[in-house]
Amino acid sequence: MRPRPPFSWELTLEQEMAAFEQLKPRLRDVWGTLMMRDEEPHTSVVVPSLTLDRGSLAKLAGASFYEERLLFLLIRLRNPRARMVYVTSQPVHPLILEYYFELLAGIPASHARSRLTLLCAYDATPRSLTEKVLERPRLIQRIRDGIQDPARAYLTVFNATPHERRLAVLLGIPLNGCDPQLAHLGTKSGSRKVFREAGVPLPEGMEDLRDKADVEAALLELRRRRPGLRKAVIKLDDSFSGEGNAIFRYPDAGAGGGQVGVGRAAGAASAAGAASAVSAARAASAARATGAAIGAANAAGAAPAAAPAAAAGPQRGRGRSGPGGPRSPRGPAAVRDALASIELSVADETAESYFAKFGSMGGVVEELIEGREKASPSTQLRISPYGEVLTLSTHDQILGGPSQQVFLGCRFPARDEYRMRMQEAAVRIGEVLAAHGVVSRFAVDFLAWRDDPHGAFSLAALEINLRMGGTTHPYLALQFLTGGSLDRSSGLFWSPTGHSKCYVATDNLHAESYRGLLPEDLVEILTETRLHYSHGTESGVLFHLIGAVSEFGKLGVTAIGNTAEEADAIYQRALAVLDRETALRRPAGPAPAAAPAAEAAGGARGR
Repeated sequence: MRPRPPFSWELTLEQEMAAFEQLKPRLRDVWGTLMMRDEEPHTSVVVPSLTLDRGSLAKLAGASFYEERLLFLLIRLRNPRARMVYVTSQPVHPLILEYYFELLAGIPASHARSRLTLLCAYDATPRSLTEKVLERPRLIQRIRDGIQDPARAYLTVFNATPHERRLAVLLGIPLNGCDPQLAHLGTKSGSRKVFREAGVPLPEGMEDLRDKADVEAALLELRRRRPGLRKAVIKLDDSFSGEGNAIFRYPDAGAGGGQVGVGRAAGAASAAGAASAVSAARAASAARATGAAIGAANAAGAAPAAAPAAAAGPQRGRGRSGPGGPRSPRGPAAVRDALASIELSVADETAESYFAKFGSMGGVVEELIEGREKASPSTQLRISPYGEVLTLSTHDQILGGPSQQVFLGCRFPARDEYRMRMQEAAVRIGEVLAAHGVVSRFAVDFLAWRDDPHGAFSLAALEINLRMGGTTHPYLALQFLTGGSLDRSSGLFWSPTGHSKCYVATDNLHAESYRGLLPEDLVEILTETRLHYSHGTESGVLFHLIGAVSEFGKLGVTAIGNTAEEADAIYQRALAVLDRETALRRPAGPAPAAAPAAEAAGGARGR
């Protein structure tokens, strides 16, 4: 029999929601310390849980070690009156903590260490950390014991779901994250609606799709709006790191489909047009059930694809192959057949399993904008409890995977050509989110493209992430090491000594030869080769995911320099040193198979 915890445990959903609302205003009381504007006493409880669906977690190699990424939040211990409770699934190696404390500028490592409480669930199963904590009332009580004053404390999480809401209530402290009731604003469908409300361009497309039949109808309607469109993107509403994206190629794209729409201002459709498109998709689902899918687009008031004379008479010849007919390269049957060959972002995914997820999650269909030069920048922001929208950073994302849709890493800052325009658009999006009541870190992903190498980039907003993301911890690392800040008027980060800082970062540095490398080995290599970050030069490498390297051969790295070129050179040197050192230390045996080259632009090394 499980012992009854010494705090209120059995809450109805109504009681939990009411208690959560009562805790929200208390975040204002600690906001100044959270933003490191003052040095008032407080306790930061960090539960770095990746609360995602279990299928996604099971596919993520070393998922529990991703909890180490938020160790950069030890920066909060620069405040000599601050305390931190940090919870993980598995123990953090003592040398990893020592590594971070030795690099924490501005405070004695021993003093900071004395104000840190480390707790662990001792559970390596592929489930979210928050679920594990909620199963352990005694662990919750230990977290509560580590909070010096609940009125001066808050809970920081990677992403906020009803699990994190419940944990905040059981701890009696406010959640430093988005209210789960507003999570729909960060889905792919919700993002498109927010972009329209903010007046920010977005790709042509349709949202709130429920199943494969809706996707088929949306693809047909999208081609009607963009007659020369060659490709579209199908996105799961609540996917992670681009792994829910699939590329669809129109069947006739290679036979005169052309490349129309390149450089066109995205998102010309109005909200009313989008609503009619959704109606078309709904009608298509019903029409499919009666064998009359050819009329789906007409539900939106569009002209039928077939010739008027054919439409006026009785339907004959189901094998009709004229323009737009069921068997034509542009018809419903051709689109349906082509869906079996969509390009998926996850290697072991199938079209069948993908659309099973789509049926439970929903999603969107969008045009795939093509251009001779494309980039995938993003902006990271924060909304305060007062509704203030603050820009934190801009990045150019490094993408990979079979269809170049998966996030691998990033560069800071984003390019000069579009950085400030993107930042301004992201602030407008943040103001809409703030009006809806969002209080959270969040990021907005964009697409930048141009055909003329001397022309201006066009920008379109792609999605909102109402959580921390892959660009959060590298920026925390920069703050952690330098003590500098962002100049929002330029989007540049300046160290206290007046140097503009740049970095390249990834969570996906992977090589089979790294397996077996212990944290002690890694620190030794860093020290002997002087790769580690130097406070004197304000440049060097900071590693994370160190706990994952021995078992999974996987590391995270942030390479910091005074220019983008210097950061790239430091990153490449780090790769060369690790390759050389792990080759030297590899036990004698059969020669390993040839490894593919590293991803372009400093991405993951999938060896």
